[in-house]
Amino acid sequence: MKKQLYIVLITVFCILLLDQIMKIWVKTMFDYAGENSTMPVFGSWFRLLYIENQGMAFGTTFGASIWPNWV
Repeated sequence: MKKQLYIVLITVFCILLLDQIMKIWVKTMFDYAGENSTMPVFGSWFRLLYIENQGMAFGTTFGASIWPNWV
């Protein structure tokens, strides 16, 4: 049972680490506006488009205070 828990924890940690690495890469490699906001990945048929969500999950917002960022 402990071995399964360790496998789950390591998997979750690796996914979170990969997510943060990808976010840092996108923030540093993409231009926030203009023609550099897209990047081709596999030729011209698959492109990444930089869009920043100003809200939380699914675009929901709870005002301009600091508390929604902590939630």
